[in-house]
Amino acid sequence: MTRGSIGITFPPSDRPEARANLKVAGVGEGVFVQSVAPGGPAEKAGVEPGDVIVALNGKPVREGNDLVNPITATPVGSTVTLE
Repeated sequence: MTRGSIGITFPPSDRPEARANLKVAGVGEGVFVQSVAPGGPAEKAGVEPGDVIVALNGKPVREGNDLVNPITATPVGSTVTLE
C-alpha cells in the first residue's frame, strides 16, 4: 500500500513545544514544520522548516490529524494547496 505524503515532520499537537512554536510564529492553530524531506513534495513546493501550515485545500488545519488524514487519503501524484 502506498500513502500520500508531503515529506515533512512536525511535533505532536499535544506536546508543549508544538504550542510554543505556534505562539512564536504568531498563530494559535496549525502545524509547525520541523523538517522537510530533501527532494520531497514539500521541498519542491518551497515549504521550509519553521513554516506553519494553517489550511489544506482551503480547510483549516488546527493540528496534525487535520493534515495527516487528508494527505494520506490523497492519491500519490495529486496536487494539494497549503496555506
